[in-house]
Parts: sequence; structure tokens; C-alpha cells
Amino acid sequence: MKLNASRIVLFVNDIARVAAFYEKTLGLQAKVCPDDPKEWQEFYAGSITIALHKSDAPKPRRIATKIVFHSDDVKALKREIEARGVKLGSLVQTENFAFCNGKDPEGNPFSISSRV
Repeated sequence: MKLNASRIVLFVNDIARVAAFYEKTLGLQAKVCPDDPKEWQEFYAGSITIALHKSDAPKPRRIATKIVFHSDDVKALKREIEARGVKLGSLVQTENFAFCNGKDPEGNPFSISSRV
């Protein structure tokens, strides 16, 4: 049996605000879904889809999921995203790859990384 990841689901309280972040700020393309956009929205993110699922539950103290977006030029993409008003962490350059971290409007962590 071979498993292939197809979707990451983030449970969010304010779906419109978080959807705007992924679409307008990070530039992901929205996927047309038959579901109610107030309850479920999806975005193309390379070989997977990021789905936002409406939840009224309070956010847990510890978040166990982090989305990592690949970029060959992390420094340039970091500048581009910060120009859109997003605060990102410092650019970290290791011997093999570069990365920086950020959070969406509800605190869900993400990284931009050149690690393949």
C-alpha cells in the first residue's frame, strides 16, 4: 500500500480572514468547491490542497501541524510576503538549506524552506 498526502485540514474560527491570508497574502489559488465557503475552503498548494474547516472550538495551546512551503529563493519570497504586511521570523541559513517561519492570522505556523 502506498499513501500520498492530498490535503491538510486546518480548523479555524474565522474562515474568511484565514482564507484571505492564504489567497491574497501568500498568493495561493483558491479551489472551487461545492461546499459552503463559510464552512470549508480549499487552496492549491503544489501536490496537496490546504483546506480550511470552520470550527467554533477554542484553539488548543499547542499546535501540532506546520505547513512548509518550498521555495528555491527563501530570501526573496520572505521579502515579498513581508511587503504584504506579514511578520516572519529571521532567515536561517544552514549548510544545506534556508528557512524562515511565520503564522497565519489564527496562529497556525508555517515555514518557507529551500529544503527539498
